[in-house]
Amino acid sequence: METSAADPPVDEAAPQRRGLSTTKIVILVLACAFLAGAAGYLLGDRTSGPSDSAVDVGFLHDMLDHHEQAVTMASVTTANASDPIVRDFAREVLIEQRYEIGLMDAYLQARDEVRGDPERDAMAWMGMGMPVAQMPGYASEDELDALQSASPEEQNEVFLELMIAHHRGGVAMAEYAARHAEDPRVRRLAEVMADVQAKEIIEYELKLSELQGG
Repeated sequence: METSAADPPVDEAAPQRRGLSTTKIVILVLACAFLAGAAGYLLGDRTSGPSDSAVDVGFLHDMLDHHEQAVTMASVTTANASDPIVRDFAREVLIEQRYEIGLMDAYLQARDEVRGDPERDAMAWMGMGMPVAQMPGYASEDELDALQSASPEEQNEVFLELMIAHHRGGVAMAEYAARHAEDPRVRRLAEVMADVQAKEIIEYELKLSELQGG
């Protein structure tokens, strides 16, 4: 095919710009759907109230704490990690989980509930009560300190290791809530969390293997 003098030169060796990943597209679509759903949920018929159970409230309480810790870890990594892909992963966590935090707070508000007491017995809704700090995948204070004090190069791997464990715990919680919550909106939110985080675990494991020379 002939080109005119006005056509820009094509560098076939240059990397092509990647589009949005499937995970990112899913997140964006679901965010729009959730926003519309949450508005209708809070502005709709309040006489009967939302469907409720110990699973609904327990899941919302515990996942809020779980998400808040993920935001803390992602904030540190976004600012300091040396690998741009790891920083992108951390930014995705900030976007996804801050959004879901707002949604879960709205679902609690619809029930005239507030966030859970830090001293509560977490995970009782799954029949495995324990302190909040011992929830599956929840990083210890020592692990958080290690992430904070790691060099930019070390932080890449530390973040991925912590987030893989964190997401695995979150997926187990979300899958249970998706099966047992009474409110269909809570079940749907839990389904989406489980699906997105399971996909991210795979991405994190691949990147961690690359960083470790695997």
